[in-house]
Amino acid sequence: MTSTDSTHIEKWRWWLAGLGLLVVWAVPIWHFSLEWNLNPQYHYGWVVPLLSLYLVRLRLADRPKPTLPWTDSRKRALWVMGCLISLYFPIVVIRVANPEWRPFGYFIALQAVVLTWLGLYISAGWRTAWHYTFPVAFFFVAVPWPRPVDAPLMDFLMQKNAGVAIEGLLWQGIAASRKGNLIILPVGTVGVDEACSGIRSLQGTMMLALFLGEMYRLGFLRRTAVLIAGVGVALMTNAVRTFILAKGAAENGLSSIESWHDSAGFTILTVNFGILWLSV
Repeated sequence: MTSTDSTHIEKWRWWLAGLGLLVVWAVPIWHFSLEWNLNPQYHYGWVVPLLSLYLVRLRLADRPKPTLPWTDSRKRALWVMGCLISLYFPIVVIRVANPEWRPFGYFIALQAVVLTWLGLYISAGWRTAWHYTFPVAFFFVAVPWPRPVDAPLMDFLMQKNAGVAIEGLLWQGIAASRKGNLIILPVGTVGVDEACSGIRSLQGTMMLALFLGEMYRLGFLRRTAVLIAGVGVALMTNAVRTFILAKGAAENGLSSIESWHDSAGFTILTVNFGILWLSV
């Protein structure tokens, strides 16, 4: 075999590997696209695959030297890959029948991550596979949380934000009371709904904290500190947002909430990102 033939074979291997990765990741993206499109809480999911690719690109700079694993080990890895690939047909069938079954989404995401990791292991060894583990696993931040976790947390945040807003209004001399997640004002009632619960800013800020920790290659303790700080900042800024909107409603009428609601949410997320960036 000539060197030209070897070069052509190598190119075809890379093309086939790229096509395989495209298929592997097209399935989870297709599965989550419904939730990412329809649920504002997970709109940020569309950005996550692009951020994962950027993190992979950063890891290319100091990738370890490829080393092929033992033949028996590669055979076992290929066998596991074959089993996971054989599950694609039943996965598509189950997904069509239950497009909103959230626990199933974790299996689909895990399948794509494991297949990618095994492909890296077979082609370049465990050091290379471990080197890219975080950028690949970063996709999990876009997976919708199970409803038994999501719904109670959202309800808890709605009530706490309403309580914080009430305290702030009373300090400002504005008569207000709370009933569940409702803020009762002299001009009417303001409902702290899912959009105002802070779950969106919390999830978005956690995603940004994990991304920044990887982008700057922080140590484990610093990454953990940035993540905890992100959670605290997200909760604090959203409580401030709820107070400002409630105060605006008390002073300017309930109609003022509609004009400031979305812009206040984007402002809070921008502020959270700025604070996290400065903390890194």
